[in-house]
Amino acid sequence: MAHDAPPKSCSASRAKAQSNKTSPKQSVDSTLSVDKFSESSDSNINTTGSLRSSSTASYLINRSINQSINQTESESDLHRLPAWLKQTRLWLLHHVNEGDSVVMRFQSMCGIELIESNVTQSVNAPKNESQIVDESIHRSTTQRYRVTQPVIHAYFTMAAAMGNELFYIVFLPLLHWLIDATLLRRVILMWLATYWVGQCVKDLMQLPRPASPMIAKLETHYETEYGFPSTHAMIALTMPAAALRLMHEQNQSTHQSTPWNLPLAVVAAFIWTLSISCSRLYNGVHSLVDIIGGLFFGSCILVPVVFLSQFFDAWLMHAPPHSIECLLLVSWTLVALYPRPKRWTNCYGDLTIIIGVATGVFISVLATSRTRQWQSLAATKDPMTLEFWPLALARVLIGTTVLFIVRAVFKAACLFFLPRLLLNDYDSTSKSQLRPDRIYLTEIPYRWITYSVIGFAAIDCMPRLFDLVGV
Repeated sequence: MAHDAPPKSCSASRAKAQSNKTSPKQSVDSTLSVDKFSESSDSNINTTGSLRSSSTASYLINRSINQSINQTESESDLHRLPAWLKQTRLWLLHHVNEGDSVVMRFQSMCGIELIESNVTQSVNAPKNESQIVDESIHRSTTQRYRVTQPVIHAYFTMAAAMGNELFYIVFLPLLHWLIDATLLRRVILMWLATYWVGQCVKDLMQLPRPASPMIAKLETHYETEYGFPSTHAMIALTMPAAALRLMHEQNQSTHQSTPWNLPLAVVAAFIWTLSISCSRLYNGVHSLVDIIGGLFFGSCILVPVVFLSQFFDAWLMHAPPHSIECLLLVSWTLVALYPRPKRWTNCYGDLTIIIGVATGVFISVLATSRTRQWQSLAATKDPMTLEFWPLALARVLIGTTVLFIVRAVFKAACLFFLPRLLLNDYDSTSKSQLRPDRIYLTEIPYRWITYSVIGFAAIDCMPRLFDLVGV
């Protein structure tokens, strides 16, 4: 098989620092930019359909491309870190940069063939892209790559989706509607704690995601976020573990003996965790160090949160109604204490969504725990009977449709009114031109309000609607 020649012209120049006082240790953080990157020839691309054969030379040259962190921005954010944490960050940064080769090998093993890495557009690129592109080639903003193993691609795409915030926002209400309301309360507390810790560490440490142009970026949503630790890996570990712990408690409290349930659930949880973690390597958005860090932080918070969740759930079910004010204060405190960086990242916005959902859920439990006792469908209908599934499907369709309508209405209303109320010059300023602090001023309230309403509607309003329509 013919191999592509290494790029003929590829030079790197150091980014300008704010001052000349950068120490040797600080120079590890310096960001390098690529002046020019071009393929050796289009015929080589046609012959091999891949740039993997030149990955060694290109990787050594371009490994230092670290566009996720700008030096001048990082210096103003990182000065607040204590000395030992700065040293830890430098050590992690070295291993993160060295880990790009692991991501490249994993993608190659799973059938991702990088065809073109457009750090800059090649002047010799054909005008008619059909000359080198077929239907199996996918596009991102800067790259073209071919998927040669569609089954593996579908599997890891699904696994990555099961770690996203939107998945849990849709999935968690189903626990309340169909399975067990107690499970929802326990799991959503773990969801909140996991993301708060993970996102805070990300924006404190400000470590880059894999930056080599030889890595195919299959996801672009997280390009504005830092990489360490992987919150997908954290949530993939903590959420199933919290569910397993509750399952064990319920089996003990009811004195049920189901020897196949728990082992089967443990195996399913292990496969869940492994699949979501590996999907981050496959999509090229995390290094192995990010994933190990995510599993480490997830393990650290797992036992304390599982222990505290029992007491929190008991308090939630018996607290007086005026405790709503306490929940609101805690919610706003979690938002305010977040170590937001000077530039906008999706970390803060996504975490605010999760805080909002949890706030709405817990407030609805406080407001309705004494007035009405809601039972999930599994408590009244046996899931092993045919009677269960039509009702379950009806609840899923009605519930998710209404929640998406609520989201659309409140999102539109918040994005219309909040900028006009909070920004004096909104009419003459587009969002892309706003300073980061002004983006925070509008985006954070909009997300908290919208998703708090969604959480409340899912737990309080939807059961009333189900009773009304008879499902």
